[in-house]
Amino acid sequence: YTATCAAYQSLTPYFPFRELLRQMLGLPDSATPAETGGRLLAVVDERAPDLLPWAPLLAIPLAAEVPSTPEVDALDERFVRGRLHDVVTAFLGVLLDGPTIVAVDDVHWSDEASAELLQRICRDVQHGPWLICLTRRDLGTGFAATEAPHVITLRPTPLPGEAARELADELA
Repeated sequence: YTATCAAYQSLTPYFPFRELLRQMLGLPDSATPAETGGRLLAVVDERAPDLLPWAPLLAIPLAAEVPSTPEVDALDERFVRGRLHDVVTAFLGVLLDGPTIVAVDDVHWSDEASAELLQRICRDVQHGPWLICLTRRDLGTGFAATEAPHVITLRPTPLPGEAARELADELA
């Protein structure tokens, strides 16, 4: 699964997760919020029925329309983001039940909510058969992985001039 963070979406909460979760649910980019909500509810009902009371939280990163639930209505606003991250992480654990690669490019453009959710997923990735590949520039914005035994950071050096020309020639 792949997603890209973009400068023009850096203020849109959960923008890269909208793309990722739609792919995981088998939804086209053209799916309406109502269609997305219908598919979300069907998958949650089938594969993770214990998460049904929290489906409105799952709908947030998907920009989906689902009816509210008493559990979400009773949730204090201070705890919404944390609970949303719990629920999305649990849902990913159900959706990604086998070896999976998730790639997100340009996470230096990620919004604050996405960066927090990525941090949570990267912390929990060691419990599942997932490889999370993230690319970023050293700009001091967006997501930056924290050091951990299961986190590997690669900082490639620039290609020498001749190698860059050869690569450009090959790609052209």
